[in-house]
Formats: sequence, structure tokens, C-alpha cells
Amino acid sequence: MKTSIEKMYDLVIDILSGKIQCAEKLRFERKYLIVSEIAQQFYCEHKLSLMYREGKVETEEKKLGTIIHEEVFKGRSITLQELLDKILTCKMLVATMPIATMFCNVPILGIPDAIVFYEGEATHVIELKTTNRWVGKVFTCEYVQAQLYSYILVREKVASNSELVVSIVKLRRNIELTDELRLRIIRKVQDLSSKLAHGAEHVSLRGQDYSIFLYHYDPSIEGYLSWALGYWRMSREEYIPQNPAKCIRCEYRHLCKYSRIVLNKVTRGTG
Repeated sequence: MKTSIEKMYDLVIDILSGKIQCAEKLRFERKYLIVSEIAQQFYCEHKLSLMYREGKVETEEKKLGTIIHEEVFKGRSITLQELLDKILTCKMLVATMPIATMFCNVPILGIPDAIVFYEGEATHVIELKTTNRWVGKVFTCEYVQAQLYSYILVREKVASNSELVVSIVKLRRNIELTDELRLRIIRKVQDLSSKLAHGAEHVSLRGQDYSIFLYHYDPSIEGYLSWALGYWRMSREEYIPQNPAKCIRCEYRHLCKYSRIVLNKVTRGTG
């Protein structure tokens, strides 16, 4: 009999190969949705629309963030069978792997930065975010992304909703900080997990160049997902936050009519 992990992996392959597609028309002719893009909706949906229309804009900050992700959670590539064997035989294993589920007949895919398996079951999801300014704060889009990864694991019976710990690590964007950081982060996440187990709603730890935030799995994340689908189904208007702090840092601000309006209001207000 196939394990839950094998069944989920089969679903990943079927979605990517086109064997399973969304039965309804989605925005931008999408055949499946990606967790990181769903999370982006809670920042600004018009930015997501501009990304699809104009293409991705690479910035130096994004490039450095990618390098840090790869350094912190780098590992050895193995086959699915090797992964399954290790999950079943190793007491603890940390893996980065694609995950998938179906929600309201819409395929959803994602790749968490790290999943910790303990005695054959996923016990922790770790999502890493790099930043120069907001090391000590978790934003809604970041919370949604980490919880959606957890939702997929619970929905596909790879994790238990009562045992799963959702972790968000905010790391200062500095390439020199990555040496041996992976194991240190995982150890600190495990140490903090005991506080969650003793009834705390959430736990956080602030270091000099990082913060770690731990949460219980949040079943209400399904409501966030239902709201997000309205954008892809084109059943509502785009969410545009009208936030000058977001607009001024957005790599698409020169293409965005809303950004110009918002920033002009700020200029007039301070003139």
C-alpha cells in the first residue's frame, strides 16, 4: 500500500505533467496555483498581475536572498525511493521537497524551505525569509505562506494537525551569516517547540541577525485560501493595499498606475 508521501508525490507529478489540471478557467490561463504566489496576494495582487504581464524583475536584494536560501538549506539530491527509505528509517530527517493538494478542484503546488520528519511523520515546516529591515516582524503574506505549506501536509495526511509546528525564520540579508546556520536554526526550532507543547499560542526568539517565530497549525488558513481563489477565478476585484511603504519599495512601481497615485498623494501631503 502506498504511503501518504508517495500518494502526494504522485499528485505532484500528475499536476506538473498536465495529467491533472484545473477544470475551470483561471486568471493568466493557470493550470495550477503556487503557494508562494498565493501568499503574494496578501501583499498586493496588482503586483502579482504586473509580474505575469511584464515578467519577473530581478533585483540585487532578490539575488542575494536566493543565494542565502540555497546556502542555508542546501543538501544532497536523492531519489523519491531514497527519501522514503530515509523518512522511514531515520529518527529525524530534514528535507526540501515539492508538495501538492487539490482544493475546490484547483491543483496547488509548493516547495517549503524545509520539512522536518520525526519517526516517519512531518513535525515541522520551516520557512526562511531574508530581509534588511523587518527581522523582528512577521507579515500576513509570510504567515499565510508557511501555514499553507502546513495545510497541504495535513490535508494529504503527511502530518498531524495537532502535532505540526509552523516555523518562520527571518534572517538579515547578509551572505556571511550562512555558515553552519542550517543546523543551528533547526536546533533552535526544536528547542522552542517544547514551549508550544506546553500551551503557548506562539513562541518567538530574537537573535542579533535573525528571529524565529513558531506557531501551531492554523486550520483557519482554509479561509485565506478561499479568499485567494477569488482573484484567480476573477470573481472579485484585485486587492490593492494603497500603502505608500509598499509602493515605494516595489520593483514594479514605474509600471503601476496605482503606485503613482498613492505616492503622489504622499508627496502632496508632505509638501
